[in-house]
Amino acid sequence: MRRRRAAAMAGLCLVGLLTSACKSDTDKYCDEVKAQQKTLTELTANPDPDKVFDVLPPYEALEAKAPDDIKAAWATVIDRYQQLQSALSDAHITPAEYRDSKWRQGLSTEQVSSVLRAAAGLVDPATHAAINAVQQQALDVCHTPLSF
Repeated sequence: MRRRRAAAMAGLCLVGLLTSACKSDTDKYCDEVKAQQKTLTELTANPDPDKVFDVLPPYEALEAKAPDDIKAAWATVIDRYQQLQSALSDAHITPAEYRDSKWRQGLSTEQVSSVLRAAAGLVDPATHAAINAVQQQALDVCHTPLSF
């Protein structure tokens, strides 16, 4: 009787180990959503414009674990942030300076156009749709809200 009980307990422990080691991609993604939620909430609530691109590492971590049905949306969001970051960097403008109405002084027409295109890309309908898709997936599948 004791041997059966011990064998049953060992079997349950093995099943428990295998179950936790064999998580689905969706479960792994939801774990990452939950792990990044607090960081993203804090970053998006930070009023310092020079911190705006600090969201990229958490976004990239989420994209890396995202299931196929939401991976393209994450790629769109990240790409738009990176485009603006690159345009500002190429023009030697900080995000705080960008908020200042005098940021265009001393820049070439090409630099100004590049920054304006990148900024428009971050707020265009395709980006909003990608953000909405990511947020809805986090709520519906992971039961966790994400801040943007």
